[in-house]
Amino acid sequence: MGLCVVIGTMDNTILTVALAEIQRQLGATNSQLQWAMDAYTVVFGALLFTAGLLGDRYGRKRILMIGMTIFGVSSLLAAFASSPAELILGRAVMGIGVAVVPGGTLAIILNVFPAEERAKAIGRWSVAGGLALALGPLLAGALLHWFWWGSVLLINVPICLVVVPLIAFLVPENRSPDRKALDWVGLTLSTLGMGLLIYGIIQGGETGDWGSPQVLGSVLGGVAVLVALLFAEKRVANPGLDPALLRNSLFLTGSIALAVAMLAVMGGSYLLTFYNQQVRGFSAFQAGLLMVPVAIGTMTAANSSAKLAARLGPARVIASGLGLITLSLLYFSTLDESSPLVPFVLAQAVFGFGMGLVMAAAPAMCMSVVPPEKAGAGSAVPNMMRQVGGAVGVALLGAVLAAGYRSHISSSLDGLSAPLRDEAVTSIGATTEVLHEARAAGGGDAGAARRLTDPGTASGLSHTVTGAFVSAQRTAMWTAAGIGALGTVAALVWLPGPVRRPAAEAPKPKKNVSQSA
Repeated sequence: MGLCVVIGTMDNTILTVALAEIQRQLGATNSQLQWAMDAYTVVFGALLFTAGLLGDRYGRKRILMIGMTIFGVSSLLAAFASSPAELILGRAVMGIGVAVVPGGTLAIILNVFPAEERAKAIGRWSVAGGLALALGPLLAGALLHWFWWGSVLLINVPICLVVVPLIAFLVPENRSPDRKALDWVGLTLSTLGMGLLIYGIIQGGETGDWGSPQVLGSVLGGVAVLVALLFAEKRVANPGLDPALLRNSLFLTGSIALAVAMLAVMGGSYLLTFYNQQVRGFSAFQAGLLMVPVAIGTMTAANSSAKLAARLGPARVIASGLGLITLSLLYFSTLDESSPLVPFVLAQAVFGFGMGLVMAAAPAMCMSVVPPEKAGAGSAVPNMMRQVGGAVGVALLGAVLAAGYRSHISSSLDGLSAPLRDEAVTSIGATTEVLHEARAAGGGDAGAARRLTDPGTASGLSHTVTGAFVSAQRTAMWTAAGIGALGTVAALVWLPGPVRRPAAEAPKPKKNVSQSA
């Protein structure tokens, strides 16, 4: 189950490292590169609930094996894509296959492990997600050093060839004993609602135009469809999603805690990716190495979260995790181009430790109230919240970063024509690229570009660009830390404390043998 989670989570980030090579070798436009990333994420998020229902109905082992097979085959085809369109299609099919992983693996764990071992098993399952965060960029950097861009997708194939037989021989089949008809209303509304919502959030983050009809219509339409899903599930004869679960405080608050944590974690990690490579100048492989402390912290926390939750209660464990994430983000807000690496590495480990506490304790708390026969559909809700939280984190903090950078760098690009200046202020990479292209192309902007990139002024411009990014990153990190702090307080207020076990009964006095006789 952990291997399934590793390759499913890893593919959320691994392709980002190869985008420059894909653009060079396939001639992909920026829009096509965005779709190569988004097709996977949108399809994956849209089908989470559907995959859970299919597992409950037809067997979680069977659906997981089918999904991993689809994922492996589509990874092979996408790795050898000869055009951007083929790559986008392959990534979308990969999203179909991997949609079965979060809910399917968690449902199998819920049904295989006894109640007293369940929290520990979920903690070990959560380790895989933290490991994948570091493994993705690290593995991608190493593969691109030796092979072509398709190798970052081809690596999924041998893993699937190992995982599918292991599932076949080691995992017992389990399904809901109630073989009722599929909830087609729930399937349709959940797929449409999640697809629209995640697509709108991603598009808003990429374009920065949250008021456009495309973005606003997608987000509001997705929310409206998901609200309709809640009302519809109360009225259908065989609801896939039990409405009683959403009224359960443990299930609801645990799902919200996951969303808040993923918002802060994915948003913060997204910002640090740009900081490591564009401010510090590290290669993709070196940036991946800097994520190893995050993985170590996550694995350490996830392995101990079950005992901590039993002793302290889920509220204190989840609040502690969110608090550590918040403190790490506050430290990250102080980073600049000359920050020492040792404190940064230690802060990364603390960041990962906080993430591990939340990612292990919150799913265990949610699943503690889900009936085993509804494990697939029940696990889909926290996984959907986690997916939405991650998408919102990247989009929101990316928008804050872009707005801050634009406001700080605009005045330094005077002399460029309006279209070029508008393109140059979008990111730190775009600034450098636009100036060098304008200088090489000649024309009316060549003089201004030559002046800005002249050796006498280049160091000043470089310092200005870096300073603008660092200032924008500080604001974005403060935003993430503020959300984390609110989540910490909410966890302490709304989540339950430690479980009070009844005192053991006093042992009864033994009877005298002669009296018994």
